[in-house]
Amino acid sequence: MIESQLVMPEIGEYCLATKYDDGDPGDHWGLGFYSGERGGRYYIKDSGGKEIRANGFRRVARIRADVGTWLLTTAKALEASPPGTVSLWGMLTPEAFDTDGVPKSYQHEAEKFCEEQEALMVRAIQACGPFRCSKS
Repeated sequence: MIESQLVMPEIGEYCLATKYDDGDPGDHWGLGFYSGERGGRYYIKDSGGKEIRANGFRRVARIRADVGTWLLTTAKALEASPPGTVSLWGMLTPEAFDTDGVPKSYQHEAEKFCEEQEALMVRAIQACGPFRCSKS
């Protein structure tokens, strides 16, 4: 994702926010409605008006609602990714941030991501061998 393609949300706009700039899904991240910036941190609220993370986030951008839905449906797989292997910012195409554009399907990207994660897990199992429980 090219930084210039990210659009800073206006108050009340739907957005993606991450605790750190790298967007690792293993760290805190959230989808919600932009509520402002305080002390260099960005704050977002859920649909009930409650702040999602008390300490705010370091990175935020306006995002399409259908992309947010896709992120939520794949959240468990994303969050289980080995540290440093996935970036929420890097994995999304420019269309994900184009809230003025026509919605596009992210099903292909979801399937590709799941296949890549499955391949990583298979390689990890092959490298480590089968799990053995030792009883003392």
